[in-house]
Amino acid sequence: MLVISPGDTLSVIAERYGTTVQTLRKENPELATYETIVTVVGDTLNLLAGRHGTTVDTLRNLNPQLLRADGHLVLEGDTLAVLAELYDTTRPTLREYNLPDLDRYPGAEQLPLGLVVNVPAIRPSSELDPGQDLVVPAIRPSTLLPAGGWIRLPKLRGVSVTDDLWDVDPTPGAAHARSRSRSHFAAGWFLFYQSLSSWQ
Repeated sequence: MLVISPGDTLSVIAERYGTTVQTLRKENPELATYETIVTVVGDTLNLLAGRHGTTVDTLRNLNPQLLRADGHLVLEGDTLAVLAELYDTTRPTLREYNLPDLDRYPGAEQLPLGLVVNVPAIRPSSELDPGQDLVVPAIRPSTLLPAGGWIRLPKLRGVSVTDDLWDVDPTPGAAHARSRSRSHFAAGWFLFYQSLSSWQ
C-alpha cells in the first residue's frame, strides 16, 4: 500500500514504481470507473487510448459498436494471423471477440470456410466519426488523486533488494561521484521495500 502524496497521479505513480496505469487500475478496482464521452473531430482509437491511459483493445471491448456488424466471412487462405494483419489487431484479440469458437485455434491454420468472424470495424489510426458516444476510463493518467488516500501497488515479481544493489560499491568513498545517484536510488528502494513489509 502507498499513501498518496499531493500531486500524485496514476502516471506519476506508475513511472515512480515501474508499472503501468493499466496495472494500477487492475490492482485498485475502485479506480476502474468509466464514463461516456462524445468524440470530436480528429479523435482516433490510438489518441483516446493514450489520453485515457488504456489500450485500443480495451476501448473496443468497452464499445461493441466498434466491431463490424456483419463480421468477416472466412474465405480460402484466411487464418487468424491473416485477419489480425488485415484488421490491424492481434490474434488474441480476435480469439477474445470470437469465444468460444476460436478460443484455442492455431494462428496459422486455415479457418473454417464460411465462418463469420467478429472483427474490428475501425483501425486504431482511423479518424472516428464526431459525435459518437464512447465509454472510456473516467480517471485519466493525469487526474490528481486525493492526497492522504491509499493505493495498492502490484507485487514485484522476481526482484530482490540485492538485485537493485548490484552495482553499488560497498567501499566508502570509492567512485563516490559516479555512484552517488545510483546509491541513493538503491537505498531509496531498500527503504521502500522495508516499509512495505512492515505494512503487510
